[in-house]
Order: sequence, then structure tokens, then C-alpha cells
Amino acid sequence: KAVYRCGYGEFYGTEGPGYYVFNNLLETPDADVNALVDEYCDRAYGPASRTMRQFHDTIDRRLRAADRIADSTYEHGGKGLSALRATMPKCALDLHAYIYTPEVVSKPDELLARAEKTAGLTDRQRTRLRLVRLEYDYARTMGRIANFYSTYRFAPTQATFDLLADELERRNALIDSYARGKKH
Repeated sequence: KAVYRCGYGEFYGTEGPGYYVFNNLLETPDADVNALVDEYCDRAYGPASRTMRQFHDTIDRRLRAADRIADSTYEHGGKGLSALRATMPKCALDLHAYIYTPEVVSKPDELLARAEKTAGLTDRQRTRLRLVRLEYDYARTMGRIANFYSTYRFAPTQATFDLLADELERRNALIDSYARGKKH
């Protein structure tokens, strides 16, 4: 049996631990979530599991923070975050700029690069890391585009437009590389 949620099951690399936890909790609702994430990372990444656990945790912390702020019913310490809801970006592009700031992407970049260089990875583990790399690079690139677009809106000059245009070309080349099945 399965549960389908609109939009669920799109990014098996970067969201792999979440899918693993979700499906295991359907079977065992009181399972230890942290233990499940550790189990996923051990099975999926072998000798790179600790590094990839840090990678996934870093991204998930930022996404969870955005989710909690956007959810006006979330309570923390008796104080609702509903007042912050109005500060959340309303359009997807602004949300990418909010989530994928330079500070936020620097740590996952370093962690993923370190995991890819880990000795003793099997072919399957390298394949999983390539999938994570493909998905993460796209999300990070969209964050850069969103941030450059924000810069352009603040300072609509040829120089800021050129930054945005160059990043769009990089994104297009990345998408083209996927279609050709080539590594980027």
C-alpha cells in the first residue's frame, strides 16, 4: 500500500531520508526518526554516511525553519510564529532566495564534495551521490538565480542584469546536460 501526496516523490536524492522516514513511520509510527535517518544514510552512502547525514541535516534545518514560520499553527515554547508568517516570501522565486542564501549553501557544497571523494564507495553509492549532486546543483542554481534577480530588482543596471543572465545560462547548460545524460 502507498500514500500519495501531490508533489511527493520528486527528489529521491536530496529528499531520500524524508521518504525513508515517512514510509517507515507508516509501518512503525513510534520508530525513532533519528535512528531511521542514520539507517538510511548508512545504507545509501556507506563510508560517506556521516558526511551525508550532515549534508541532509543542514538543508533540512533551513527547510524546516521555513515550514514552521509559514505554518501559523506551529507553536514553540508557548509562542506562536504566526506573526512571522507575513514575513515569508509568497512567490516560489523569493522562497528560493530565502532558503538558498550564500551562507546556507556553503556548508552543503563542502559536505557533498567531501562525500564524493570518500574512499571505498560502491558503484551504487556513487550513483546515489550523483543523484544528490544533480538535484542539489539545480536547487542551488535556482537559489542563485533568485538572489541575482533580487539584486537586479534593487539595482536594475546592466552589470546586475549580466550576473542574472550568466546564471540563467549556467542553469540552461545544467538542464541541457541532464537531457544529454552527461555529467556537468
